[in-house]
Amino acid sequence: MQNPDLGNLQKCDPYSSFGVFCNADSYIEGFIIILGVIILVALTLWFVKKNQETNKDDERAKKWQ
Repeated sequence: MQNPDLGNLQKCDPYSSFGVFCNADSYIEGFIIILGVIILVALTLWFVKKNQETNKDDERAKKWQ
């Protein structure tokens, strides 16, 4: 006797590290998700670097006052 719930068992665990792919129905959607994550990480790193350079310039200006 088989458990009827096993047929409806999803292959994707939304609480895993790859849970973001649970809503992707095709490879194209998966690539779009990957590109979106890469763009967000790149923008975050660019913003942090820009902010650090601005803070460094501000500290330099305060030392000369």
